[in-house]
Formats: sequence, C-alpha cells, structure tokens
Amino acid sequence: MAVFKCKMCGGTINFEEGASVGVCDSCGTKQTLPKLNDDRVSRLHDRANHFRRNKDFDKAAAIYEEILNEDNTDAEVYWSLVLCKYGIDYVESPDTHKQVPTVNRAQFTSIFDDANYKAAIEHADTAQKEIYEKEAEAINNIQKGILAISQKEEPFDIFICYKETDENGNRTPDSVLAYDLYHLLSKEGLKVFFSRVTLEDKLGTAYEPYIFAALSTAKVMVVMGTKPEYFNAVWVKNEWSRYLKLVEESKGQKVIIPAYRDMDPYDLPDELSHLQALDMGKLGFMQDLTRGIKKIVRDDEEIPTTVISRGGSANTDALLKRAFMFLEEGNWAEADAYCERVLDEDPENANAYLGKLMAELMVNYKENLSDYNYDFSYSSNYEKVMRFGDDILKAQLNEYIKTIKIRKEEEKIEKTYQQALTIMNSAYKKNEFLNAVDIFKSLGDYKDSQDRINTCLARVENIKAREEEELKERRIKEEKERIERERKEEARRIAREKARIKLRRYRIIVLTITLVIIFPLVLFKTLIPNVKYKKALTAIDNNDYIKAHNLLINLDGYKDSDRVLENIKDDFLNQEKEERDKMERYEQALSWMKEENYSKAYTELSSLGDFKDSKKLAEKIYEKSRLDVQYQNAEFMEKNGKYMEALKAFKSLKNFKDSKDRVKQVEEELERVYSTAIAQIKEEKYIDAYTSLEGLGDYKDSLEKKEEIYEDYEKDQEYEEVNKWLSYKYKSWISYKTYVRALNILKNLKGFKDADKKLEEVERIVEGKYKEALDFVEKEEYIKANEAFDEIKGYKDVDEKIKVLADKGAMEEKYLEAKENIDKSEYIKAYELLSEIKGFKDSASLAEKIYSKYNKQKILEELKNKSEAEYTTFGSYEQDGNIENGKEPIEWIVIKDPYGTGFYLISRYVLDFKQLNSESNSDWRNSDLRKWLNNSFYSTAFTTIEQEMIKESFAGGVDSKVSLLSSGQHRNFFHLQKTGVPTPYAISNGIYVYTDDGIDTCDYWLVDRGKGGDGTTQIVTSNGRIDDNGVFNFSKSGVRPVIYISIK
Repeated sequence: MAVFKCKMCGGTINFEEGASVGVCDSCGTKQTLPKLNDDRVSRLHDRANHFRRNKDFDKAAAIYEEILNEDNTDAEVYWSLVLCKYGIDYVESPDTHKQVPTVNRAQFTSIFDDANYKAAIEHADTAQKEIYEKEAEAINNIQKGILAISQKEEPFDIFICYKETDENGNRTPDSVLAYDLYHLLSKEGLKVFFSRVTLEDKLGTAYEPYIFAALSTAKVMVVMGTKPEYFNAVWVKNEWSRYLKLVEESKGQKVIIPAYRDMDPYDLPDELSHLQALDMGKLGFMQDLTRGIKKIVRDDEEIPTTVISRGGSANTDALLKRAFMFLEEGNWAEADAYCERVLDEDPENANAYLGKLMAELMVNYKENLSDYNYDFSYSSNYEKVMRFGDDILKAQLNEYIKTIKIRKEEEKIEKTYQQALTIMNSAYKKNEFLNAVDIFKSLGDYKDSQDRINTCLARVENIKAREEEELKERRIKEEKERIERERKEEARRIAREKARIKLRRYRIIVLTITLVIIFPLVLFKTLIPNVKYKKALTAIDNNDYIKAHNLLINLDGYKDSDRVLENIKDDFLNQEKEERDKMERYEQALSWMKEENYSKAYTELSSLGDFKDSKKLAEKIYEKSRLDVQYQNAEFMEKNGKYMEALKAFKSLKNFKDSKDRVKQVEEELERVYSTAIAQIKEEKYIDAYTSLEGLGDYKDSLEKKEEIYEDYEKDQEYEEVNKWLSYKYKSWISYKTYVRALNILKNLKGFKDADKKLEEVERIVEGKYKEALDFVEKEEYIKANEAFDEIKGYKDVDEKIKVLADKGAMEEKYLEAKENIDKSEYIKAYELLSEIKGFKDSASLAEKIYSKYNKQKILEELKNKSEAEYTTFGSYEQDGNIENGKEPIEWIVIKDPYGTGFYLISRYVLDFKQLNSESNSDWRNSDLRKWLNNSFYSTAFTTIEQEMIKESFAGGVDSKVSLLSSGQHRNFFHLQKTGVPTPYAISNGIYVYTDDGIDTCDYWLVDRGKGGDGTTQIVTSNGRIDDNGVFNFSKSGVRPVIYISIK
C-alpha cells in the first residue's frame, strides 16, 4: 500500500484503500490524495512534493507537468500546480495550532480564475472538491490582503536580488556587493529595493506584500552572485524566476541583468544564460552598471535634481540657484543668507530650508548629505524640509539618514572591534583577556572575532596553568620553610632544657640526648606525615579540597599522597575559583557598605552563606538594608512625580542617610508644583494642571482642585485632540472623516474655549463636501457621489443616502465599464453589461447602437472556439421541404485557414439542385450558378450583419462572396465530409439520390473545369470521389456552398 505525506506538515496520511481523501496522523488535517497507477508515478509525486515543501516551486511544477502528460485527469496534480504557482507553504497558527497556508508568490489573478484550479475542480470527486474550495477561499483571502498592502507601497525603480547569508549565517560577498550598488543607486535618487534595508522596519510581518509590490513595479532587476549555488538558492531563484515571467509579459518594459564574479558565466542558471551578463570583477563595473540603469529608468521618468521647485516665483528660483552655487563653492554664509532671502518671500520653501541645512552641515551637494558624519535629523532645518518638502525630497532625505545610520552602526562595530583588539594585545592578566572575550562575543561573526575569542581563551588557560604551577611551588616552599622554622625552634627549646638540667646525672643527660636525636626523626618522618595524611582524607570526605590539597602538597610522596593529590586536582581548582569568586563578591559587599548602599550589600552577603563573617555582617546591616530599600522607593516616587507619597516615605526614614534634607526638598517641590497647577488652571491649561495635581495626593486642597477641574480636563483632552487635527499647515492633509469626527466632538464642547468658532469652521468644510456629493447626484455621477458621501459618513442623512445610491453606483460602474469595453472594441462584454442596466441613462440606445458589432464579435468568438471540422450555424435556407414553416438555419463545417486569418465554412448538406449554366461553352467564372449564389442566395440566406462578415475568397480563377469547393480544397481539407448528403428540399427539386446502408448521398458541383472537353465541369460523385472528366455545364447537380469569414 502506498504511503502519502502531508502537504502541510510532512506527516503520514492515514487512508482507506481506494479513498481520495485521508487524515494526517501529525497535524490532523484532511488531505486530498493523488492517483497512483504505478511505482514510477509514486516516486515522481514524492520528488515533486519534496521540492514543493522545500519551496523550490519551479522544480516541483516541472515534475507535476510530467505526471500530467501521462494522466491528465488527476485532480490532485492540478491542485499541486496551483500550490506551486502561488508559492503555498503551510505554518502552524499560534492561536488555533492548525496548519494554515501562506502565499509566497502572489499573483494579480484570482485563484478562482486559474486554469489548473478549474481543472482540479472538474476532475475532483465530492470529498476532494470540498477541500479544494475551502483551501482556495483561504488562499484567495490572503491574496486580497497582500494586494491591498502592496498597492499602498510606493513604486520601485530597481530590485536587487542576492543571497544575504551563507549556510553558517555569515554575510556573503554578494551581500557586500549588493549594498555597494544600493548605496550608489540611492545617491542617484533612484528608489531601490534592497531587502536588508527596505525590510528592516517590517520585522514581525509577512514580507511577501512588499516583495510582490517591488517585483511588480521595478523596471530593472539586478541578480548578483559569486557562486552558482547562490544564484540557485531557493529564495533567490524564487525572486528572479518570478521577475523573468514579468519581463516576458511586459513586452520590453522590464529588464533583468545578471551580474557575476569569481565564477564562470557558463555556470549561470539556464534560464539566465540567454541574457547579457556583467562581470563584477572588471574595473569600473559599478559605475557602468549605474549609468546603464539610470538610462533605462530615465527613459520613462526624470530623476529629480538637487533643487526641486515647489512652484515659487521666478525671483525665488533665481535666489535658490545662487544659493546652491554658493554651496558648491563652499561659501556657507552667503548660501545661508540667500536661502533666508527666499524664505522672506516664501516662508514654506522646502528647498530654501534644504540649502540652510547644507550650509549648516557644510555640505556642497545634496547627494553628499549621505556622507555626513552624524545623523542630522536633530536640525531644525531638517525638520522644516520634512514639513514642507514634497514626497520625493522627503524620501531622499530619509534615505540619506538611513545610510548614515547604517554607516555609523558599521563604524561603531569596527570601533568596538579595535577596542577589543587593543585590550587583547596589551592584556597580561586573565580578567583582561576575559574582558576582551566579552567584547568580541558582542560582535558575533564580525571579521575574525571568533578566532580572537579562541586566542584569548587559550591565553587564559596558559595563565591558569602557569599560576597553578607557581602556586604549587610557592606552597611547597612555604611548607619547607615552616618545617625548618619549627625544627630550629625545637632545637632552641631543647638547648634551653639542657641548660636547665645540666646538673642532672650523666645517665639522664645521655638519655635526654638520645631522645632529642631520635624523636625528631620519628616525628618528622612518620608521626606528622601520618597525621596530615589522615586530616587530608577527612577533608576530602568533607569536600574541603583546598585544605586537603594544602596538607598533601608537602608530604613528599608519603604513602599514596601524590596519587590522591592528582585525583583531587580538578576539584581543588574549581573550589579555589569558587573561593576567589566569593572573595570578590565579599569585597564588593564591603565596598557597598562603605558607600551606604546597604540593600545591595545585604543581598550579596546573604548569598555568600557561611563565607568568612558574611552571615554576621548580613545580620548586622539587615535593618539598614530594609531602610535603604524604602529610601530607594522614595527616590523613585519623587522622580516619577508622586511627591506626596515620596514625602511620607522620606519622613518615615527619619535620620537615615539624608532623609531629613530630602523631606525639605520634596516639600519645596510640592509647593512649586501646586503653584504651577493653580496657574495652569487660571490659564485654562486643564490637562497640564490635572497632570500636576495627580502627583500631589492630599497636599493642601489638591484633591478638591482635581475634582473641580475633572470635567474641564476631559473636555480639554478632546479639545486638544481636535486642535491637533486642525492645526496641520496643509488642510489637504486632513481627511473629511477626521473633520466629521472633529464635528461630533466639538458639538459636545459648546461654550468651551473657542470650540464654537472651530465648530462653525469645521461644519462649513463638511457641508461643502455634502453639497459637492449632492451636485454629483444631480449630474447622475453616482460613483463620485458615493465616494464623496463615504468620506463624511455620520453627517446629516449621509448614511441613508449611501444606501439609496448603492444600486445606482453599481449600475454606473457597469455603465462605465461597458463604455471602456466599447473603446477597446470588446463589444460582447459591453453589450452584456448594457443589457443588465437597460433603464440606466442611455444604456438601451447604446446597446442597440453596438448590436451589430456585438453580433459579429460573438459569431467570431464562437468560430474561434470551434475545433477543426466541428459544425456551426450561419444564415438560413429552405431545407426540410416545408415552405410554410420558414427557412432552417444552415449548418456548416468549420475549416480553419492554415494562415490563421479566418475560417472556411462548407455547407454540411447539399442545399439545392441546379444547372451550372444554361450554355455549355461557359465555366464557373461567368456561370449562372455563381451569379445565383452571389446575388439571390447571398441576399436571402444571410442577414445584413452576416453579409458584412462574409469576405471574398478565390476559387475557380475568380473572387466570390459565395463559392463552391475546388478539387484542391476537396483533397486538402482532410476533416471535410467528402460525400454529399442532400436536404429534403434538394430532393424535392429533383436531385438524384444514391442510398447505401440507409444513407442518402448525391453528386455536387466543384468549380474546376472538366477534362472531358469544353463545356464540362468537375463534380464529386455520390461516393465522395472527384469525377475529373466532369459533366456538361447545362446538366444539373447538387449545390454545396462555401463562404469565407475573416477574423479581422
């Protein structure tokens, strides 16, 4: 039994034999299944699904197409092609924990219009169809969201496609080259999509809307790479392959430029190999590429120059020109003075402020602003440029600021790196090397930081080893010196003892001397080492490795002391490090105590446990640490404007630190803030006053004052919000929806400050829009009316009017769409739209006016959709022999013109029985039958519209509107029904009928002369073969007409 993998999460799908739908055992979603006819198709499905899950959608699509070549009825394969086209990937929703689709290849066309989706629905069973429709709805909604966002984005000139990081997360050389190109093009005033910069403020959002907008609008894409695998990286290829399709559809309006370095151009992807590629290793590559791109882009639009006119007077333009000439010369004072003269005439001239900014920063050219050393957005001149400048100028200055920030960040990183390098090179101690390590770690993968870290750590290990060896030697030396001191002291004691007992008898002296000589030997060689050895073992049992180490170090190999010493080496070093750390923390705590930072000191001492006298000291300063915490809280409250709470806190601390002084300080601040609040109330600055009173608690009558002004405070908040909206310099910045909101607020603020005056002003503006909408209604311009009313929803009866006008607006949309289709000569769509709205404006007369063109176009569309030798109806002629019931539609066999310019229509049946000519010596060209077909038959069988569609075709040596088959056509029209089948009407006119297997057949005329002599013409006999000898022209035979209809 085959194994199917979930297209959403890669889990295994459980299903019953023969089922078309299963359930994933991992994510629990219902999954549609493909048809598997053999193992080879199964393997192809697995490969295609693997590529699709890894987002290599083009490779996956190619394999799915291969499967379709073998079986074009598999709904799942069509659906998989849909997933590839829209770049569908599945992720887990954080809210529902279900697998949901994401779109990585947005399209302008809806998924419901996609041919593969329609084929999937056509071939799906009921269970599959339900899942496909549900998934398509979700994808379509995501598509709408992407298109909505992308349409709001500003268009781009250039899209730079490159690989940002390698497999280790390090930046690639491609990234550096791409940034250089981005910088150059941006300085030229071009709008460049460079993902690292363009998407940096889009973190946390889906990138597809912005990538899609850039791909759709960019006129040029530069694909940059230094390795073949970088060109074929999944997301890189995703971008350039999508753009290639846009290039093909643009008919020369878009250009793609591959650029390579350090690789063979023959290693470029096959899809890019036909394009002119540029070598980035050549001298001057960047400048050449920039010039070429500018030329392409500027074919359509002019790149703005340094000075962008805001429509000033000729005088201001001349002054500006002088100012910028002074800037180029470096004459900053004159440049600033001329800009001031411009501002005297035009106080909102953005370019004058730009000139002042450049003079302030001492920059000669606008483009050089991006090279300035610091972020100049602090400048008041910059703020005014951004306030009064147009979108292009503001965008350019934003790019310059962004470039400066990027450069400063890179300089900061380099400075940090050099600092770390200096510390490392001058380091001698461990903590100095470790300090360098911390700085290098903060730099991540910058330059060789990782190698430098390893070097520093290696040197730390060397210092540790050296210190360890020195410590060991020092302790051995100290132990030997101690033993020597003890020995000498003991000798002196014995000498004194000997002096005191020299009067004793000789035997005692001899015994004493003996003991003095033997006892030290026994003591130092056996007794003392044994005691120390046992104490060391006890210390090890108690995990006191430092004590054990110090005891064992001087035993000179006593018993297995060396082995034990080696066994506890690591534990000793770790414990020694812990002791050093504790000592550092202990000393830090003592330092904090001296600084009266008792809370920090207490926290540190408490964490040290029994180390030295930490516990005793912690108990000693406990009360002070508690007070210190209260002191810090009081400071925090004072800093945050909670003065009354801060005052109470400082008072409760009494004599702790400088609490008494702080009480006086806060009391003074309370009085100052209170006085300020009272002044603000008098000035009707209720928001400021209320904010000031908030921190005063129950100081004096602050609570009562707060309550008194609360209503005015709330009104003032609303008033200031409205004031902010209405204070914009350019009224065009304010939307009518904002005016309506302001109107509703101001109605509730009547009598407050100058709200009544503002209400009149706003109502006048909104009423103007209302009247404008009514004018549109009067002119029957309902779409514009709806748009105008939509901007002022909630005003007067606007909401009701919008409901009333909705249907008329929809009809007008159809009306305008119909007129647009007429302008494009798309009469079918136009006529259908007009038929839906016949009562609207002149729709009925307009539909009548285009009816003939609609009819022609519809007939042509039907013919275009016909397959070779398929039947169609056109014109009418008596056929059933019953004249009373009128003429019947003529059926024709459709034969496509081999040049693709039209269709031959050959009558399916033999329609009549007539002589070619009454005289035997004539031929088709001047025959009675040709005259009849092109006059009587032509005028009665076809309507006026149909007659206009019939074009002359050449047969039998002459052009005719209605003709007969030639022998060549009879032979070459392979799908033609060769035998002639007469209509009942033709039979009633005397045509001779041959019956074979129940089928009536007959002879019919061709246009070619017969080989049987003058006055003969060829016929097709009842068996479908040509009689090239022919029959006499005065004979009668069947008439099977031929007409030609041109697509044009």
